[in-house]
Amino acid sequence: MNELIKINQSEFNGEFVQTVEARIFYESLGLNIVNWSRWSQANIENSQFAVEGEDWQGFFIEKNGNQTTDYVLTLDFAKRLAMMAKTDKGEEVRKYFIACEKQLKTAEVHFLIPKTLPEALRLAADLADKNILLEKKIEADAPKVEFHDKVCEAVNGQTIQEVAKVLGTGQNRMFGWLRREGLLMPNNQPYQEFIDRGYFRVTQRQYTDQRGESHTYTRTLVTGKGLSYVQKRFMAEAA
Repeated sequence: MNELIKINQSEFNGEFVQTVEARIFYESLGLNIVNWSRWSQANIENSQFAVEGEDWQGFFIEKNGNQTTDYVLTLDFAKRLAMMAKTDKGEEVRKYFIACEKQLKTAEVHFLIPKTLPEALRLAADLADKNILLEKKIEADAPKVEFHDKVCEAVNGQTIQEVAKVLGTGQNRMFGWLRREGLLMPNNQPYQEFIDRGYFRVTQRQYTDQRGESHTYTRTLVTGKGLSYVQKRFMAEAA
């Protein structure tokens, strides 16, 4: 299959997903009348169908000597935008994304499933050996793991997605609840008050685009102290 638009891997909420760069995607839609700035604000930043940090992330690039904004779009969000474009090019791009996803799933299944009985037996033996080694390592590392977990809980923190799993809810609902409760700003970053209280940390991550240029974006983490605070408020509301 010929490459229509380059598909990358980017981190969203602690997981790597398929993404595309928004400017390159926009140019492929055949929207000759709409300009990039107006389109990106209406369809990305102010979209009622998407949430920053879940469906898209912004980053700065240099263009014609000036600093401007570009975006990383998840493939699911890009498919929706392609359909909304209502152009022949947009439909072509949407079908291309669907074909790429099918190709990836086929490749994953092809890789995982043994094709012959000897391959299946070898795979089973390898897994058994790995399980034995893993059990021994877990037993040997138990004191270190316990110490490491305590340090991580106290210092490093968890992503919003991980906190949502702990509380038994979805990440979209968790992000929305944190914004409604005044803990996160509209861009999903915590207010300084709650960073000062030790409930959240903001870390910087890097993203490399298809030109090989490195860009920086932020990610919100919930500390162990913050998880306890959020859990009490969330469960009290659910009760």
